[in-house]
Amino acid sequence: MDIIVNMLYQNEDVLLRELIPNASDALDKIRFASLADKETLGETTEMDMKIFFNKDAGTITVQDTGVGMTCEEMITNLGTVSKSVTKSFVNAASGES
Repeated sequence: MDIIVNMLYQNEDVLLRELIPNASDALDKIRFASLADKETLGETTEMDMKIFFNKDAGTITVQDTGVGMTCEEMITNLGTVSKSVTKSFVNAASGES
């Protein structure tokens, strides 16, 4: 698995194209979960995604206020490029495969 992950994410463009949809999926996931249980949001008042660039450090940070993946979701989705976790989550919640 390490070989696959390193191969996919050696290219910064691929990594960034993966991180942005992941942040979007995290926002969709909390938005969907909060429809059934408002407590899911906790103290979060805004659902947003921010992208920060640090030229000196040579880093890009993608930050969101969504919900991350469970351990099982990480195992299932690690190494897949642009697989919609939100679609899988909605399908599971509605009983679809």
